[in-house]
Amino acid sequence: EFRAVWPDGTICWIDNRMIIERNPMGAIVAIDGIQYDITDRKLQQERIEYMAGHDPLTELPNRALCMDTLARAVSAGKRYHREFAVMYMDLDYFKEVNDQLGHDVGDLLLVEISQRFKKALRTSEFVARIGGDEFVVIAEQLTIPEDIDVVARRLIAAAAEPIELNGHSCRVSVSVGISIFPHHSSDSDMLVKFADVAMYRAKQAGRNSYQIYQAEP
Repeated sequence: EFRAVWPDGTICWIDNRMIIERNPMGAIVAIDGIQYDITDRKLQQERIEYMAGHDPLTELPNRALCMDTLARAVSAGKRYHREFAVMYMDLDYFKEVNDQLGHDVGDLLLVEISQRFKKALRTSEFVARIGGDEFVVIAEQLTIPEDIDVVARRLIAAAAEPIELNGHSCRVSVSVGISIFPHHSSDSDMLVKFADVAMYRAKQAGRNSYQIYQAEP
């Protein structure tokens, strides 16, 4: 199988099957074959693989792809002795939007917030929707508190902007919890857990803010 590009720039996939004929001395005397255009099959396969790792509503990476990406970040961090931040985000007052305006508006809100988060982040920073109104950011280049503060505040500001959906004016905020590799843990699951704990502390502190994980005294 190989990819071909036609003169007009169109890309297609070809399944090429060849049969070689040899003479008694072993020399090639003929090559027969047939080619199939398998572009539609390839595109369908790529779409299936994409959807397996992405949330169907927001098209952000899902929990499975998030944890796989985090595991790779941990491996790279151990190998190259690099620090990075994991941010666990939960929307404030999202339940109220669902209850008052309906799940259709809630879904539109999640799509809009997802796009805002993507725009607020650099291309090197990964954001996933891991379920409901919960998101995780993996920021492999954040190594100092000042940079972490900038990104966290940028995400909080992005969520806080008013949103017009189906004639309704919606307003939510986001609480952010942060854990740092390897200071808090060198394990993917524990990094997410500690960031989640810090997020709940941000909610308890008044929401619309962030907290960096601190172990209980």
